[in-house]
Amino acid sequence: MALKRRQFHIRQYKFTDVKDDNGVLTFPSDAAIEHQNSENILYETLYRLLNKTYDTSEGAKNTLPELFILNANSIDEKDDDQVLRYKKIMSDGVDIDNIHYIRFGKSSSMAMNQRTLFVCSDLHTKLKETITLGKQPNETVISKYETAIGLTLSSINLVKDLPRICIVKDFETSLVADVKVVSKFELREEDQEEYQVFAKLEQEEVARKEAFVEKWDEIKESRDFLSNTPLYVGENAKSKSAWEREGRRVKVEELDKPEGHKVIKKENKRYPVYKEEQTEEIPNIISKFNVGYDVKLLENHENEITPFDGQGFISFEYARKLSKKLKLKYTSNAFQIRMPYIKGLMITYDLKSWFKEKEVTHIIDLWDNLIDITNLDIIMTESCFKAKLEALGEDVKQKWLFSNMDEYMKLIENYGHRYIGIANYAKSAKLTDLYTPLTYQFINSLDIDYEKLTALNTDIAQLYLDILHHGDVASVKAFLNMIKHEGNEEDVFHTDIAKAIDINERMIFDPRVQVFLRRQILRSFKELAIGRVPVKGDYKFVTGDCVALAEWITYNDKEKVVGFLQSDEFYCNGKSGQYVMMRNPLTSWHEVKKANFVSSNNRYVEHLNNVIQFNAGKDLTMAQLSGCDFDGDKVLLTNEPLIYESVIEDFVIVNIDDKTTANAKPYNLDSIIEFELKNLSNETALVTNIGTYFQTLALEEGNLRDRELEIATCKQLQAEFIDSVKKGTNPTIPAILLEVANKKPFFQKFIYGGEEYKYLKIKSPLNRLAMSLDKWLKKQEEKKVFITEYLDIDTMELITDMSKVDQKSFFELTKKIAPIYNDYAKAKGELWKEEKQINKLRMSDKERDQLEHINKQYKDLYEKTRKKCVAVCDNESVLATICTYIEYRYSKQSSENSKLVSRTKSYIFPWIMAPEGIMENLKTHEDEIKVDIVEVPQLNGLEKEYEGIVSVVNCSASIDDVQFETKLADGNYRLFNQIGYHFIDYDHQRKTNVETLSSDVIKKTNEESSIEPLKNYKCRLLGNITDGYSVSERINHQIISLNMNGNYLGIYLGNEYICGIAQESYTNLEKKIMLENYIGQSFKVSVEKINTKSLTVYLNSL
Repeated sequence: MALKRRQFHIRQYKFTDVKDDNGVLTFPSDAAIEHQNSENILYETLYRLLNKTYDTSEGAKNTLPELFILNANSIDEKDDDQVLRYKKIMSDGVDIDNIHYIRFGKSSSMAMNQRTLFVCSDLHTKLKETITLGKQPNETVISKYETAIGLTLSSINLVKDLPRICIVKDFETSLVADVKVVSKFELREEDQEEYQVFAKLEQEEVARKEAFVEKWDEIKESRDFLSNTPLYVGENAKSKSAWEREGRRVKVEELDKPEGHKVIKKENKRYPVYKEEQTEEIPNIISKFNVGYDVKLLENHENEITPFDGQGFISFEYARKLSKKLKLKYTSNAFQIRMPYIKGLMITYDLKSWFKEKEVTHIIDLWDNLIDITNLDIIMTESCFKAKLEALGEDVKQKWLFSNMDEYMKLIENYGHRYIGIANYAKSAKLTDLYTPLTYQFINSLDIDYEKLTALNTDIAQLYLDILHHGDVASVKAFLNMIKHEGNEEDVFHTDIAKAIDINERMIFDPRVQVFLRRQILRSFKELAIGRVPVKGDYKFVTGDCVALAEWITYNDKEKVVGFLQSDEFYCNGKSGQYVMMRNPLTSWHEVKKANFVSSNNRYVEHLNNVIQFNAGKDLTMAQLSGCDFDGDKVLLTNEPLIYESVIEDFVIVNIDDKTTANAKPYNLDSIIEFELKNLSNETALVTNIGTYFQTLALEEGNLRDRELEIATCKQLQAEFIDSVKKGTNPTIPAILLEVANKKPFFQKFIYGGEEYKYLKIKSPLNRLAMSLDKWLKKQEEKKVFITEYLDIDTMELITDMSKVDQKSFFELTKKIAPIYNDYAKAKGELWKEEKQINKLRMSDKERDQLEHINKQYKDLYEKTRKKCVAVCDNESVLATICTYIEYRYSKQSSENSKLVSRTKSYIFPWIMAPEGIMENLKTHEDEIKVDIVEVPQLNGLEKEYEGIVSVVNCSASIDDVQFETKLADGNYRLFNQIGYHFIDYDHQRKTNVETLSSDVIKKTNEESSIEPLKNYKCRLLGNITDGYSVSERINHQIISLNMNGNYLGIYLGNEYICGIAQESYTNLEKKIMLENYIGQSFKVSVEKINTKSLTVYLNSL
């Protein structure tokens, strides 16, 4: 198992909780929300300065009370008091329990989410000095210096082995090409004629709106406006706002002629409704004249490119060392590293062989020094080194904080830094995902129609349905192996579910298992509704042409940089042919790239089978993929034919202001506060949603290009908001675009939740799919998972063992545990209500905090309840039996038992309270022959996927055109695949490798002597009853016998089966009766109540 990151518990305070105590800002200590954060350079440094040792013992909680994170994402910029208070906390700090904390800094992601790190004042200076290596510029671009400090807050694995580093200059080039740009629009003389047409239309719209408001005000003043209109029942007539959500509006002359009225039930308020013929389409008056942006084609534009931006090399030897320390079973091909001022992606490269072949012993570094290459571990470009931060007077250029690499490394050692941070690494190609879900942004950027989108979803939807309905053991086992959990407290029991099914395959039909599978499947369908359809492919790191970089490092001469890739060529060993590349954030079809992958026999790159290499600035792919760089960016790579044929090819949109930065300022408190105030909010998500609305409209209309201005403008604004932190800018969304800010396509209902009527039923492909799935999901949610009254397959007998406990003890213990269960059920129900309010597909920071808190409460509730139950009964087998009877039977009954046990819909109680007891009881019913599955990794990741019969002869398996080695015995086997993963299933005689307890027997009485005769025992009869009255005539006042009918109790007249007994009647907790003890006995029946398909009767022993 790979090395896990150490975890720290960090307090977080919400800005809204700050108090002003006579001019001193304070936080109540109990207002803190504790979050678990992964290790980083700053936390390690603080622990070191405090002489703390990380506690690795089980259950240990490593805290850092010397710091906290301020969360100000709820601040209202328009509230002057809040802004002033925010300014004060940034300048003066805040007190918590009489300890003073002052602002320290933030990473770029923290800045985008309005979070700031505060450190106690007596440690602040020393920590800052240690983190910055004692380097603080006098004048700098504030955002850049803050970002450089913020690198120490990146989550990483800290590896104790400092590398020997050389930094070389960036390779910069340019490419002349036709491109598109989105720029601020300025009215020119040649635009006048077009502008006059627009101005006239705009004036007409203004006049129309004024007339509409005037007419509506006039109508509202008339008290009998709606009194003479009929109550309208139906869907054809709609309110004004409903029509507007569909892109239509009521004509002014029709306002006082509604078709009728409807009523808002909650308010008992009437409102008018209109038919479609009373409306007109809302005209699109969005133009460059009111948007303020324009999309232009620039011919022969010179585009500056940095082909190795954020990239470097790591030697084979050092890569092996790091991989070993990360506990990997392979040598990674790429490492995303962090050190003070350093951030980049280092590609594993055979530096020794390369330099030996080129007969090179020294290279030129960033400061023009000759560096001996003999013992170098890492060579990186200057763009990885974020230390060019000292301003040179009024010159925009910056000066390095370090005079050479020797000075940097000496300061690293002097300040006690002994680690290199690994933020991420390239996983082995064998471990990468075979299928990866798309996003709605990807789908909305394609020219894909509804039929193609449906076809893209068909296979995965059918797989989910097969698992849900067919109960195929092998398919369910394979599915459980691949489920990726999201931290839901109930999902942590999936391993017990897998074990249970392995012991006895009938457990697939257990209520708890069925609820779990159903929840997973329905969740997966909801993800399809927001475009998260799995396609063959995965996200890979991108990097520049490694041969070209090696040439640049070696020769420091642009003329000698050739590389092995040409324009529009890409390389990833094992990939060949046509692919599609997409990268987040994606807002436009301009950012989707068709890519031609080529083969190469160059020995220096043939090991790179899990990173994508771009050519060295010979095309504009970096700009096209949302302006990506090579410091750890990933792109989705897929060769799905339906995706490839749906790509819209167009000119690349380049951001001509991409390299623009903010002006340098003195690094002091005033500048920092100014920086903070500029980053009080970030509207990236808002402008992305606006773009999504226009994409959806365009796709309904049939052509994305028709909305290029709106979509491209949103793309530009998104880039401006993302870069606003580093550039110190304040982008704004044009008013005409803000008018549609609240308009959301129907599929976003599955993201944001809320009332359905608020979402637009625009007929774009994804929206149509979402509406179709919504109807299906509603039908599924109306269905019961199973009929609890009369199951075809009963699993209760598998997970209970009444041979371990006598009946008297069973009922005594059950009555003691029942109140514990009732308290548990009530508390769990309250938590469930809270949890239900959270939309887990799209959680806000506040909701994440709430969910984290709720999950902790679940865990505490489970632990507290289990302790109480064990205190009553510490016999795991008997406890499992009692808890199963309570939740599987008593809590589902409407009989007398419900007076003692709360009614619930859950089936998880015994799995939490006595998991080992469940397994112990289940082992007594273990299947001798099991359906085993074995994964076939040799077939995973191939271009073709296989299903059918595999023939095995002498450990060699074959299907179609492939052969692979296997340990299976000779024979024919079924091969199936689930989203690219191949499995063989076969029957195997074995015992489950599950350790179980061997609980003692609890018996206090002789079972037979304790069975009392039945006197007026009330029970419900059902099953096999088509006419209750005719059955009543046959059995009323007659002698019947009680016997088994399959797995269930039944009523017999002689040898004739008449009907079954409802499971709720099997036991009576109050009377301490179990009908199973009366099998074979005869009773006299008295019918109390007759229904069409059921009877209520009394049984009396003879």
